Amino acid sequence: MNMYRILAASVLLFAGASSVWAQRPVIEITARAVRMEVSESNRGFSDPEQDFTAEFQSATGAGLGVNVFLTDSISVETTVALIEPDLRISLFADDGPQNVFPLEMIPITIGIQYHIRPVRWLDIYAGAGGAYILVDDIDDFGNLALRDVNRIEIDDESGFMVNLGVTVELRGSLGLNIDAKYLGIEPDATVGFDRGDFVDVQKIDFKPVMLSAGVSWRF
Repeated sequence: MNMYRILAASVLLFAGASSVWAQRPVIEITARAVRMEVSESNRGFSDPEQDFTAEFQSATGAGLGVNVFLTDSISVETTVALIEPDLRISLFADDGPQNVFPLEMIPITIGIQYHIRPVRWLDIYAGAGGAYILVDDIDDFGNLALRDVNRIEIDDESGFMVNLGVTVELRGSLGLNIDAKYLGIEPDATVGFDRGDFVDVQKIDFKPVMLSAGVSWRF
C-alpha cells in the first residue's frame, strides 16, 4: 500500500513540476557571432623606456552561451567563445614594420543577470560577473628572431565582466539575442631576449568589449 502511495505522490509531483516547467522556460542556449572590439586607448601600451610594444587588434569569432533561470527575473549565464585576434609586437630598437602574430583566444564568462522586463517577446537584462581569457602561445617569432628574441608569451588572465542585452522572440521557443559584455582584462606580455637571458614583462591595457548577436532557444 505504501508503494502505491509513493507512486501516486511521485506522479503528482512530476505533474506539478511539468506544469511549472511548461509555464516558464528555465534554460536558454544561444549560438552567437562575437565581435571583440578593442579601443585605440585600450589595446596595448607604448613606453619608450621598455624594450617592446604590444597591442591586440579587434577580431570576430563565434560563441555559445547557456543561461539558467533561477526565477523569472534572475538567471546565471555562462559563455565561451573562440576569437582569433592579431597581436602586433615591435621592438623599439627595430625601425622596420610591426610584426603581426595571429592568436587563438578563448574568453569564458560567468555572471548573474537581472531581467528588467522578463516577458518572452522582449527580454531586457543587465548583469555582472567574472571573465577568464585563455591565450595560446606564440611559437613563430618571425622577423623578431633577428633581434635575438627567444620567447613571446601572453598570460591567461581573469577579471570582472559587466553585461547588457536583449532577447526578442522570433517564433515559439526561438529568439534573437543581442548582447554586449565589457571585460576588465589586463594580461601580461612577456618577451624574452637572448642577451643574458633578459626578459621584459609588460601589462597590456586590453579591456575589450564583446559584442554578439545570435539565435537563442529556450526550453
